[in-house]
Amino acid sequence: MTPRRGWPLVVRRARPYDEAAVMAFATTTWDGWDYMPRAWPRWLDETDGLILVGVVGRPSGDAAILDADGNALEPGAVVCIVRVAMPAVGEAWLEGIRVDPRVRGMDVATDLQIAELQWAAANGAHVVRYATSGRNEGSHRLGARGGLEPIAKFNGVSWKAPQTGGVEPHKDERSGFRLDVQADLRRRRHAVLARMAQGGVIPDIAIADPIWRGVSGDVTFNAGARLYEPRPWAMEELTETKFREHIALGEVLHGKDADGGRAVAILVRDVAPAESPALDFALVVGVPRAAFELVDRVRRAAGETIDFRYPTQAPLVSAVRQSYLDAGYELSDWELHILARRMDAAHPVPPVDDDAVKLEDAPQAVITPPR
Repeated sequence: MTPRRGWPLVVRRARPYDEAAVMAFATTTWDGWDYMPRAWPRWLDETDGLILVGVVGRPSGDAAILDADGNALEPGAVVCIVRVAMPAVGEAWLEGIRVDPRVRGMDVATDLQIAELQWAAANGAHVVRYATSGRNEGSHRLGARGGLEPIAKFNGVSWKAPQTGGVEPHKDERSGFRLDVQADLRRRRHAVLARMAQGGVIPDIAIADPIWRGVSGDVTFNAGARLYEPRPWAMEELTETKFREHIALGEVLHGKDADGGRAVAILVRDVAPAESPALDFALVVGVPRAAFELVDRVRRAAGETIDFRYPTQAPLVSAVRQSYLDAGYELSDWELHILARRMDAAHPVPPVDDDAVKLEDAPQAVITPPR
């Protein structure tokens, strides 16, 4: 059994000179790959979130400063990292958590989570969420220690254009964290939405009320805890106010099938930096047949890789599964779980134990949500 640390974790905001130390344990997370090297410079500059690092602190007594294997650690060594983002006012999103293998099993992630929640609270969060694999038991246990519980499960749908050959974005360096790729993605999104507007798929704001009522009561939307994904790998609640903003920007697509069944999708024009360079729908809901036809209409107009997620408990895809397969879509059975916790008087932030974690930078309201 790994012993409890004899030294405190000191958490502070990341600084540019931390890069080398972070990359020493955050470049090969998934089979020799990690998006962190590309995310690091963008996340340092972006105002919708901040990066926290945890470093080895000095114990108050004469306890040895050791790692999980009993080897000496240098005071000040960076051993973990996380980003606290605010995709919308009042909503915090945790991402990019990495822990140095030398200190795994020593409650480093648990203590870092205390700091994350303190920073989220300081920035006005009334809810905190994060995503993890359904198979990641360690991540689920970590969340539970901080009061985060699973609220929704998602699978993915993807159609890959022949020219990509099914190559994953990180294999050919087409990362959305790159400035040139990000600019190209915006151009492509604008072009697709322009074509959809010409095809009569973009509704006028005058009919926002009935469309929103349909979305609000939709079985898929509610099975997904009323969440959507305007930035890839970051979910937030879709409210009526946000929905109206998307309609006003011409980002809502509306269609119906031969039987009059309706579907709604959201394709955001200008996406914040994220790893995926694909045309990811932020939301797809409605009658399964109508939703398939709407998605496929956009896919045919775009002629490129297109993705979206859907709640596993809704029939949105399963009811017309063969139609997706016949059209060349890939249906993933890998589950993405969303965990969340409230932040209010009934769900207070866990207190800081100074013997375990010290906040070198006092949490303060410095994050600017995009909306």
